[in-house]
Amino acid sequence: MLRARCLHALGKTNEAWTELAELLDADPERAEAWTLRADLSRAAGHPFDEIAARCRHLELTGRDTSPELRERWGLVKRIATGNDLRADLKAAGGTVYAGTSAGRVLKIDTRSLAVDRAEFPGTLGRLSGTETVKAYSYGGDWRELGAWSDADPLGRVTGPPEWRVASGLDGPPVRWGDRHYRPVSGGVVRVLDGDRVRSYQTRLEPIRQWQIHVSPWGPPLGYGTGGVYELDEHLCPARKLIAAAVGSEVTLMAGDARTLGLLTYKNSLPVVQVWTRDGTRMLREQAVRPTGALGRGIDHLVAVGGGYLLAAGDVAWVPASADGAAWRFGFGDNPGRALPRIHFAHASLFGKPLVRDNLLFVGCRDGAVYVFDLDAVVRR
Repeated sequence: MLRARCLHALGKTNEAWTELAELLDADPERAEAWTLRADLSRAAGHPFDEIAARCRHLELTGRDTSPELRERWGLVKRIATGNDLRADLKAAGGTVYAGTSAGRVLKIDTRSLAVDRAEFPGTLGRLSGTETVKAYSYGGDWRELGAWSDADPLGRVTGPPEWRVASGLDGPPVRWGDRHYRPVSGGVVRVLDGDRVRSYQTRLEPIRQWQIHVSPWGPPLGYGTGGVYELDEHLCPARKLIAAAVGSEVTLMAGDARTLGLLTYKNSLPVVQVWTRDGTRMLREQAVRPTGALGRGIDHLVAVGGGYLLAAGDVAWVPASADGAAWRFGFGDNPGRALPRIHFAHASLFGKPLVRDNLLFVGCRDGAVYVFDLDAVVRR
């Protein structure tokens, strides 16, 4: 430690890094060594290595705040659970819930960030949430008008066998109007109307894999192999709106009233692109972290604060404009000993984000819930 500090003070950062790496290989639980690694990372201009080192220091010391992480990345609190987080966070009212592989459930107050813990007798692999609408009449009782559950967004849709048959290349079904639509490999859409199923084939070149994006900001759009597609009256691909790079695909899409956000690939590396909603102009392109080296699961792209937030191999926010700074938080391509060993690989490093009370909550596979100041993320 002393040799590394002295070398760093003499401006020999690379030599100090080598000394420190040998120490951490021998004693990865030495908390003060991670503080020094963070300082070396900042001096060398490696922001993601700095984040990883400071977060590891928080884990080892039992602390939940870091002035440096607050100042540079808007991290308000890192809430350690001590276990693997496999389930997406859920919120109800003023509480965010996190469940761990050891059966522990954390209830986080969104205003005070105080945490209550409860123990359950088994691994929690999933949390689900339900919204219910009830009506009350004076002199009467509460009566339920309707409910929606994120575990069953289509309301237990049933249909004939030809509707239920699916392959590994089919997209998830969606509801539009009073019908349900399932995108099928090849550019086919299967339509469920009551108990009747019809199929429609695109007149474009076959589309190996695609999905349907439904939003309140305009008609549904298709996306997948080849790019983004306008759909006809049957929600079948009719025209390519945005072309992906040759041999590439659009894997995620979100939108607001004026723009579309896409997760796609350029030279085999993931990028978030922001386009005008009519597909005529790309406004932004931001490189993001590949997820494969740190586990692969469901990535999430959502419209937040005048831009698009991706939770995958890192957490990135890209403004939906040609100017303005992007924001990224992550641990780099090879965090090494900065992260605990990830035994369960079928999940992305960062889970589905939640925004509550102007705070951004993101669960991480390092066993912590990260809470950010949303204003700091979107640079307000």
